[in-house]
Amino acid sequence: MKRTVNPHSLKNFRPFRKGQSGNPGGRPKNVISDASRDWLKLIDSRSGRSNAELIAQAIGKKALKGETAAYCALRDTTEGRPAQTQQHEIVSSNPVKVRVEAPDLIAAIRQIYGLGTPPSDDSDKPDLTDFGES
Repeated sequence: MKRTVNPHSLKNFRPFRKGQSGNPGGRPKNVISDASRDWLKLIDSRSGRSNAELIAQAIGKKALKGETAAYCALRDTTEGRPAQTQQHEIVSSNPVKVRVEAPDLIAAIRQIYGLGTPPSDDSDKPDLTDFGES
């Protein structure tokens, strides 16, 4: 007798075998960047300069006029984008309490992690003990 998988089974979340790509051909590599590099190398017939030189000059002129976006573009292409910093402030030392009102979600999470079903003393209320509420 052939075994069939229930269409609602969690096994269907893994449609590809281990090591098998979902998109074997993939996106073509470097098509746009190669075309852009080729265009930047082209020499303008009127000025005798490459498109890259003309663009750098145009951005430089805008930056000299005070356009900060042009300066940032020039800086980012020559020196790389600066590292982004983040600042965090702790307002309270009390733990954050989360209330989830999605019993189907909780049931799915419990099934995924093999936790079984919660005790059925309050069947319409989700089990929130793992989230800091009692």
